[in-house]
Amino acid sequence: MIMLLHAIGLIPGIIPMVFMYHSCSLISTYGIFLLTDECLLKLFSKILGYALIVLVATIQWPQILRVLSKRSGEGISTLSVILMLQASSTSVAYNLQKHFPLSTWGESILLMAQYLILSCLLLLYNKRPTFMLGFLFLYVPFMLILLLPLVPPQGIIFMKALNLPIVTVSKIVQIYTNYKHKGAGEVSITTTLLVNLRAFGRLTTTAIETKDLLLVLNYSQNCLWNTILSCQTVYYKRRRKLKNK
Repeated sequence: MIMLLHAIGLIPGIIPMVFMYHSCSLISTYGIFLLTDECLLKLFSKILGYALIVLVATIQWPQILRVLSKRSGEGISTLSVILMLQASSTSVAYNLQKHFPLSTWGESILLMAQYLILSCLLLLYNKRPTFMLGFLFLYVPFMLILLLPLVPPQGIIFMKALNLPIVTVSKIVQIYTNYKHKGAGEVSITTTLLVNLRAFGRLTTTAIETKDLLLVLNYSQNCLWNTILSCQTVYYKRRRKLKNK
């Protein structure tokens, strides 16, 4: 029984080693190791961070599949999606340059790929295949320049700072598009709510682990605009459903 308790007591010591990759302060009580409050908070942040990465692996797929099934991007602002692609691309470069833990930003890579696919689909279904090819031709070298050590750190930080007005503009454009059409068109409620959930989750993990002011400001404004967009989308979808009854 004593050996079993001792083995169970070692689990909290093993978990931080797996998730945190650095030593974590432990308190020994009667041979049983307990995590400190700070360590528990960081462990919670790590678990939440990796859970968000798994969640975001499919965050834009409901929207992508909806566009594919309808063969239409009605109600979805192409400009808004492209601006969000730029924001997620810059976010990947910024986090790599800062050497932040993957658990605090890893889903940005997946989100970047999904925004790229969605941007191409919207350009294609808006009967702009030439624009789509030109967009890909410009985006690929742009991303390579960001990822390779060709842009100085100050340049990456400046581009990340630009994300604040860029994200604001992208969200306002989509909100105005919904308002103008008095509906959400083919905007997916599932995707909108998942994006909102991700913003709140990332605000939490960033505040706990990196404490980076730019990222905290970025996720804070994301929470604000995504909450407005989520409420607007749910309202218009529900109103259309009631009208069709």
